[in-house]
Parts: sequence; structure tokens; C-alpha cells
Amino acid sequence: MCERDATIIGEPHEACLEPPTEPATYMHQPLSRSLDEIRLLKLRKEEHGPVHCEVEVFPLEQAPEYIALSYRWGPPSPSHDIFIADQRLKIRDILHACLLELREDVDTWLWIDQICIAQADTAERNHQVGMMSRIYSDATSVIVWLGDIPIASPEEVDRFNDKDLRSEDVVSLLENIYFTRLWIVQEILVARRIKIRINGNRCVTWNCLHLKGLPASPIWDLYVEPAAKYLLKISHGYHRSGQDHSMPLMDCIQNFRDSKCQDPRDKVYGFMGVVRVEDRIAVDYNKTVQGVFLDFINVVVNELTVSSSSTTLVCGYIYGLGLQMGIEEFLLKRLNPLLEDRLGDHRYEIVLTVGLEKANLVRRYDRWWFEYKSGRFFWFF
Repeated sequence: MCERDATIIGEPHEACLEPPTEPATYMHQPLSRSLDEIRLLKLRKEEHGPVHCEVEVFPLEQAPEYIALSYRWGPPSPSHDIFIADQRLKIRDILHACLLELREDVDTWLWIDQICIAQADTAERNHQVGMMSRIYSDATSVIVWLGDIPIASPEEVDRFNDKDLRSEDVVSLLENIYFTRLWIVQEILVARRIKIRINGNRCVTWNCLHLKGLPASPIWDLYVEPAAKYLLKISHGYHRSGQDHSMPLMDCIQNFRDSKCQDPRDKVYGFMGVVRVEDRIAVDYNKTVQGVFLDFINVVVNELTVSSSSTTLVCGYIYGLGLQMGIEEFLLKRLNPLLEDRLGDHRYEIVLTVGLEKANLVRRYDRWWFEYKSGRFFWFF
């Protein structure tokens, strides 16, 4: 028998010890969709060792005050273990570095998507992503975590805040890779208050970026992405309380067309929190990428009432989105003539629905169709 108290067997001083028990993998407590429940976490204040936190479930409308985190996920490797009630959960490197920093001085509840959503549960992910704008707008504030950037190094000052920010520093902030990410658009636009953390506990507010602005020189345009500049511009209007600044979905596609995300379906789903009601699409990660692109076409096709001089530009945006989502180029080329027909001969008709008819034994190719009151129109080739 080999017992936990190291019973001696064989030669003297040889002991048989049970190997240490591996911590169990963290299992998310189920959420009630009817109550719009969310998970919140609180970090244990520690200076060394692995990150420990507690997680609790609350209905969103009854949740305690919390801060939402806005950050970029980064690559899946390397990953790190954190511990929730002695159970282990793996998170990505960028978030881990952020939590090591936040645990030193943030003692309130936090909402962090990578931890608070059971990412492998598609039904839960659908529901929680559909609630994202409410989650961020209900938060007392949003922390934008950028990590290390080349201003205000710890050797220079103990703290860094709005009064220390220069226009040149605004450029350094906006050229951070964080501002190339698509999901941050709605996270910033719907937030009540935003604090940007740089190099430790050094913080500046989002409003300060408006006040300082970009340096008055065209050369800075080479450093700052157009999406970041546009986000800075329109966020001022969004942050005025009591006003609805929801945008047409097509405007989001045009202005943030180069913003990046890991899941191609998020090129559409990532804007659902900031688009006007009539343009919203139900989030469903069970759908294929092609299915989500078709949902997008069904929403925007009746907005296509632009002049003929803009037809090529609008079709180009839709074509570009399709390429970024991984839609086959030959399918997109076959969609273009139908869009041009919609903007031309049928520009005054309401499109009832859009579909994609799959190839069969009789017909060699997939083909798009638009249905009007006057009938269904295909592009034949």
C-alpha cells in the first residue's frame, strides 16, 4: 500500500508519495437568458504569484457597480493560468499582463469577455454578444488597456494624467495596435466614462484626447489610422448624454472597413451595438460566414439609393467586406452586376429579400437573386 503519509517500503529512506493533485479546470456557472444574467469577477489583491479572482453571477439590471475592460485579445499562445475558486482557467498573454497590473489597485467588480463569457458555449456566446452594448453602457466606466507605449515611462514619472498629455502623445496613443481592432468601436462609443491606462497606473481620460486633438500637421496622418481618427471624431457626439447617435450599418462598414477581428462574422456582428434598430441582425455563431454576409446584404440593400456616380464606390465597399470575410471571389463578382442593377433599373423598388441559389446538376454555378414585388431577378452568366 502507498499512503499519503509516505509509508516506507523497500530500502530505508525510500518513500512512495502520491503526486500532487492538478487543479480542476474552471467550469462556468450557467447563465439565465431570461434574466439577462452576466458574470462579474473581482481580483484578489496580490503582489506576486498567479492571478486569483472570484466570479459571481448577477442579472444585468441588478448587478453591482462594475468596470468593463476594453483590450485586444492578441494571439492564442502563449497562455497563462489564472485561478477562480481554486479552479484553473487559461487566458491569453495580453489579458494576463493586464490582470497582473490591475490587481494592484482595482478592487471593484470587473467584466472581461474572455473570462465572463463561456467562449465554447455557442448559445451563451450568441446571447452575451447580443448584450455587449448594454454591458458596456451600464458599466460605471471602461478601462482601455494599451500596455506599454513610448510615453511616460516609469523612470520618468510616478504618475501620468491628463495635464501631462501633449498633442504628440495623442498620436502615440492612437497609433497603438489596439485602435486597429473592430470590437473596440462599440466598446468606446457606448461607454459612460473611459480611462486609458498606459505603463502601469498612469491614466488619461478619453475626453482629454478630444481636447488635445491631433497636431495640426498633415504628416501625422501617416501615423494614425483613418479608423482611429474617425472613432475619436464621432465618439464626442456619442458621449453626449440623452442623444441617439446610432449609425446605418453601411456607414460602419465604410468607415471601419480595415478594422480587424479574429472571427470573420464579427465584421458584421461587431457593430450591432452601435447601429440603428432597423439595421440590427440577430447574433448567431451557428451560421456560416456566407450566411452572415447574406444577412448583411439583406439589411443594406434597401439603403442603396445613392447616385450613379457613387455606385462603383458602394459596390466596392460591399465587395471588399466580402473578401475580408473570406467569401469566394467568384461569388462576389457575380453579386456586383445584381447590385448595379439594384442601383440602376430597380433603384426605386423595395427589395423584399436576397438569396443565393446553390448550384445543382442542371446549373453549374451558385447565383444570387433579389426579389421585388415585380418578381425575382437573377444575374445570369
